[in-house]
Amino acid sequence: NVFASSTLGYRKPAPEFFAACLARLGLQEPGELLIVGDDPDNDYFGPRQLGYPALLLDRRARRTDVTDRISSLADLVEST
Repeated sequence: NVFASSTLGYRKPAPEFFAACLARLGLQEPGELLIVGDDPDNDYFGPRQLGYPALLLDRRARRTDVTDRISSLADLVEST
């Protein structure tokens, strides 16, 4: 699922944004939701500080300082 700040009423990395995502999916715990995105602060570091698992979408392999990264969304399918 994809959630936009404009529809949830909160901007990432606000805790309320991720809590709204959990609620819309009927989930209870941060560990039940994987955050994937291409913005290091909003989609990786912010969620991780709040207890959410996160992957950085790093298509150009620029963020070698981030260990939990993928180069393509197809990598998600391949890893399951």
